[in-house]
Amino acid sequence: SLRRLITVYCHNAQTTNPSYVLEYRTLLELTDITARHFRILLGAETLPTILLRSIDRQQLNGNDQQSQEQFYDLPNQAYSVYTGKILIDMHAGCVSIEAMYTHPTTGEQKKIVYQHNLLPTETSLQGLLERLTVYGKSRNVQLLQLIDLNLLTAESAYDEKQKFETLKERLDECAAYRRSMTVYDLDSLIGINRSEGNASTGRTTNLSLINHNMYTHVKDKFQHTYVQTVSGSVKKFETLKERLDECAAYRRSMTVYDLDSLIGINRSEGSASTGRTTNLSLINHNMYTHVKDKFQHTYVQTVSGSVNDKNVNSDEKWSVMVISEPFLLRQFYDDVKFTRSDHEIELEKNENRRATERVKCVQCTDYYIEKDNHMGICVHHDGFIYDNHSTNMKIYTPREAIAQLLKEDAQPIQQHTRYVQTPEDKERLERMKQRFKFICCNQTLVTGGMMGGCKRGTHSEPHVTFVEWEMACKNNKDYREKRLSLLQSRTDFD
Repeated sequence: SLRRLITVYCHNAQTTNPSYVLEYRTLLELTDITARHFRILLGAETLPTILLRSIDRQQLNGNDQQSQEQFYDLPNQAYSVYTGKILIDMHAGCVSIEAMYTHPTTGEQKKIVYQHNLLPTETSLQGLLERLTVYGKSRNVQLLQLIDLNLLTAESAYDEKQKFETLKERLDECAAYRRSMTVYDLDSLIGINRSEGNASTGRTTNLSLINHNMYTHVKDKFQHTYVQTVSGSVKKFETLKERLDECAAYRRSMTVYDLDSLIGINRSEGSASTGRTTNLSLINHNMYTHVKDKFQHTYVQTVSGSVNDKNVNSDEKWSVMVISEPFLLRQFYDDVKFTRSDHEIELEKNENRRATERVKCVQCTDYYIEKDNHMGICVHHDGFIYDNHSTNMKIYTPREAIAQLLKEDAQPIQQHTRYVQTPEDKERLERMKQRFKFICCNQTLVTGGMMGGCKRGTHSEPHVTFVEWEMACKNNKDYREKRLSLLQSRTDFD
């Protein structure tokens, strides 16, 4: 159908312009017409539409290299084998590609992630399609399948049974190819139920998954994603077996092994008390054992020709998970045990610390957990304390005022041996205890029980010290003006 459309278009164009040459843009436009006619869509668009948008952007940017948007493909990484799992966090604007890393010296294996930042234009699934097609092209995938709400709508899959049938049909199609890439729009497939309410600590938000069965199915498929890599040693064995079988078909044959190039020697040098030392070891032990066995137990059978050491990818089943909702992202991360980067691990540790570690608030002197630090939970005074009996209304911090009261309270006990207090002395001392007032609300400072306060807000930040908070209260411009006003009124009264 596409060939016929192109032929008719070129024939009509050449009737008016014999030297007409089909342009690439026109070819994409004709391909787009055919793709839409046969409903060959990638999400809500066709692949030619994505390519046309890329051409338009490049023409708009021109030759300005800094303004041209670039992103990485998926080349083979040194000492790493991809697991086939890609997680795209739309909220953080980051792509995480999981791989299994093998240490070149120790042979120790661990999972790592290669991370790339999304472009400013990649704010939705449709904006990711160009990146995903580049990923698929770089891995030479035979099928790129996008599973999202558009697919379910196009297939009229509205109830759960129809959704699973459509999902199974597309996943079976992917399984039929040796190299495939399946892209899931998890937000639209699963859905998040969000409810908000009011509580004593402020607004609360409850989140839950809507389609649990679909989530479980997609999660299982993502976990079983794999990239089966045929390493150079396996390829060598295949080549070796092929040539040895060929030799075995003849009655007389001669096989020549270049053992140095087949096995390889690992050479390392170091220093010791006796001088320089050199350590030698075999690189390809399996190949060495196999060749040795053939040499000992068979007639001479040979591999002629060189062996290709380059890694050859056989089966690659890629899965790309696109997630926007942070709650769904955390849930999926935990369920599939997706490898986190060092930065994400550090953020998780900080989050756990905020949820468990007790912090002392310098405002109300109580303990709190950062995760539960809501508006209205901290009751405190935000002003300094002044001595109401002094002529200049001397300023104190709460700690200084409490220390002064405790000192004065202990003096009558120390002086009890010298004389007995009269009722007037006791009354005077009680009045003296009431002289410290908070400038913010004129509340009297007491040394026992809960201090309370006149302001409600959030607890202080963990890094704020008592000295910093007290200085902030002392330097409060409004309260200093209030104190000066009180001093002026007393002067006028006198």
